[in-house]
Amino acid sequence: MRKILVLTHGHLATGVKSNADLIMGEFGCAHYIDGYLDGLSPQDEVEKWFSCLAPEDEALVFTDFLAGSTTQLVAPYIATGKVHIVTAFNMPMVLEALSGIQNAPDLADFAREVVRLGRAAPIYVNDKLAGGA
Repeated sequence: MRKILVLTHGHLATGVKSNADLIMGEFGCAHYIDGYLDGLSPQDEVEKWFSCLAPEDEALVFTDFLAGSTTQLVAPYIATGKVHIVTAFNMPMVLEALSGIQNAPDLADFAREVVRLGRAAPIYVNDKLAGGA
């Protein structure tokens, strides 16, 4: 099975969960960890989540900052060959991942496509309404 982990600083991860659940409903394959609340590292919770993955499982992990401690916590799991990390994500990327992860033929290619779609998501609405880009 394929799983999704959203790991962020503060309450961003559970905010993403709230938004995704409202728009798409709950997904059992997704888990959300708010890190560094009250100064506490999410390391134990991250380790517990990864230890629950079955040998055949693959994971797509979303983190908030490339050089941030959240990415540093999950980066060692790349060595398993079954973990793909996307950082600096936005909501459209997470929604795309939730809706398509189980049907994607290759998770690495899927992660690349999610990033490509995420780059196209930001739009300056004033220009859009004025007929601009």
